[in-house]
Amino acid sequence: MRKPTKVQVAKGALERMFRAMMPRGTFWLDLSRVNTLGIGPNMIRFMMRKKGIASLEELIAQTQEHGVRIVACQMSMDIMGISKEELLGGVELGGVATFLGSGETSDMSLFILVGRGSRGPPTQGGPMANAYLVVVDMQHDFVDGALGTAEARAIVPAVAEHARDFAGTVVFTLDTHHENYASTQEGRNLPVEHCIRGTHGWELVDELEAVRRERGSRIFEKPTFGSVELARWLAAENEREPIDSVELCGLCTDICVVSNALLVKASLPEVPVRVNPGLCAGVTPESHEAAIATMHSCQVDVSE
Repeated sequence: MRKPTKVQVAKGALERMFRAMMPRGTFWLDLSRVNTLGIGPNMIRFMMRKKGIASLEELIAQTQEHGVRIVACQMSMDIMGISKEELLGGVELGGVATFLGSGETSDMSLFILVGRGSRGPPTQGGPMANAYLVVVDMQHDFVDGALGTAEARAIVPAVAEHARDFAGTVVFTLDTHHENYASTQEGRNLPVEHCIRGTHGWELVDELEAVRRERGSRIFEKPTFGSVELARWLAAENEREPIDSVELCGLCTDICVVSNALLVKASLPEVPVRVNPGLCAGVTPESHEAAIATMHSCQVDVSE
């Protein structure tokens, strides 16, 4: 029931050891006797998607939406040094008395013990790599709204699948403007209102919003093309625990993706930064290719 993203809380040495041994998010759970070094869970997830079966993350969210209470054992959390801030949203805390009390009034009570094996699923950077994925501006106005394109709509399923299965920390950016957009420099140069905070066009497309909720991912609202806040946050994360890689995908390749990729590269010059061209779309196919060439020149890995 822990969040898949890291939560910075003060811990002692033993508590940090427990944190390293316990799964962070449902993606890292092993698959009993058929785990097979992490291959088993990936095979099961693939077959579930192929058969149209909801993922474990989706099922957890659905149970909560239907009123199922998920209660974490307070004593176990105290022993392992896990704080409430590290748990998924909506998870309650309780002890033996809470369990017995709910058992008397509930139609059904389940006690589930979750552990983990020696490793999680493989990642590009190796087992347990400290990898980050930044999903850039997958919002309605850039997909099917004011500035939407066929190329943007075409990458939505692949971006959603990649973000859902990514073995690491996933964050999202939101292009965020306000009612005064027309009077800003960007508004004067691009007189098309878009991504006005609170509107439908500002929101993530449904497929990516579902992934964001499943993973409890952080959002960075940015008033311009690149997010200085995101770059500073990644630099701080790298100070706390060295980052193995940062990957970016989303919209638009030639504006916000390239802006954020170069900001991240400048902030973390020794960390590999990657952009998958197949998971991005530009304002036009030509500008997409031009941005890919620019990033390649700046030592951003642009391989698919």
